[in-house]
Amino acid sequence: MKAPWTIIMEYCQVCGKQAVGEGYVEGARVPLCPNCVQYGSRFQVYDEYKPRAPAPRPRLQDDVHFIDDAGAAIKSAREAKGWDRAQLGKRLFISETDIRAFEENRRKPTPAQVEKLEHELGITLLAKDAPEEKQKKDSDARPAPAKAAGPRKAEEFTLGDIVTIKKK
Repeated sequence: MKAPWTIIMEYCQVCGKQAVGEGYVEGARVPLCPNCVQYGSRFQVYDEYKPRAPAPRPRLQDDVHFIDDAGAAIKSAREAKGWDRAQLGKRLFISETDIRAFEENRRKPTPAQVEKLEHELGITLLAKDAPEEKQKKDSDARPAPAKAAGPRKAEEFTLGDIVTIKKK
């Protein structure tokens, strides 16, 4: 049994490179590298080489939204400090291309980037929704069910109530 704290490096039994899994070659189960997988069958990748699922991206809270024209606020605050995009990017560890995209409202910054921008530029980019706006968003998100004809309940609807068929 392998101890959990030891790392045993396996080498490919065909070419000698570092193995990433095991497969059967002529009936024998042997370690194989990515190049020699083609010579084996029933290949299984070692756990440490299996791709990891990406970490979920942080999202803004439901009751928070960007202010109107956040890009113009970023640009005017940056220019007020006398910095160009490259200087701001170096200070925040954000690429110049990303800053340009934020200023042109082509892309929204991540929550971590928002925090950096707000702190460095002394501006506020996020605003909380008023309770009335939140209720309006919730009511807009779910359309009212279509009126159903026949013995069905008013809350139930079928695919035929939603789809309109165009005849040629």
